[in-house]
Amino acid sequence: MKTRWIMNTSAYLLLAHGIVLLFAPELLFKLFNLHNSPEGSVTGQLLGAALIAFGLMNWTGRGLVLGGLYGRALVYGNFAFSFISLLVGIRACLNGFSNVYLWIEVVLCSAFAIVFGFLLFRGPTRQATES
Repeated sequence: MKTRWIMNTSAYLLLAHGIVLLFAPELLFKLFNLHNSPEGSVTGQLLGAALIAFGLMNWTGRGLVLGGLYGRALVYGNFAFSFISLLVGIRACLNGFSNVYLWIEVVLCSAFAIVFGFLLFRGPTRQATES
């Protein structure tokens, strides 16, 4: 499995979501049919900052051996984030809060949870990180 491609894709998506949430949270609020308030905007901006940091972490670690001594922490963090986001998204869909954009997020989170779960439970291989 080409782990460099996975880390690049994850970094791009996290950075894109983070930048939008940081500078224009009301755009995503409209897409997800959320009420826009000053408190919600601040919360969205804080989440955007966290997503940017997560994306930069993935970008920095894209050449590491995932599952190795240093890359394992990246895999743990990405798996936990993807899996928890997947559970939250599914719960929101089951509670009647669903639109096309939420389902897209659920599909992306499930794909990343599966991939990072696979990387978490397999042993590290050096040739997998080469592009």
